Amino acid sequence: MKVIRFLSRFIPTMLVGIIILYLSLSHVTSPYNVPNIQNLDKIVHFTMYMGLVSVFCFDVYRSSWLSRYDGSILLSGWILAVLWGGLMELFQKYFTEYRTADWFDFLANTVGAFAGILIGVFIIRPLIRRYKKTNKRQNAPIL
Repeated sequence: MKVIRFLSRFIPTMLVGIIILYLSLSHVTSPYNVPNIQNLDKIVHFTMYMGLVSVFCFDVYRSSWLSRYDGSILLSGWILAVLWGGLMELFQKYFTEYRTADWFDFLANTVGAFAGILIGVFIIRPLIRRYKKTNKRQNAPIL
């Protein structure tokens, strides 16, 4: 029961991970209006994993219990995101015929995950702390 309760705190993160799984392994054709930008796929990989870890940070900081251990949990989340990115590249190489694995995609995933940590620590954490502080004041008993 405790495991389910713990994992339920990360439902948004798991949903983003599932979306990344789908996008990484599905056969999608490129829309006609997408400009031909060199290494656009690397930007997409960076953005997906930055988003994944940013949502993970949000899940950590919105939980008062988890935010006490934020350093180790954030490091664990970053490592899991990097492993997820590596796993997606391996799946693309060995389980699809229409996708290819690329070490630079993996690098973009890793750097994007690190950027997600920075967004979490320097943007999400202060915003959530400010929200919680404001919310405490508004719910304070009237003297």
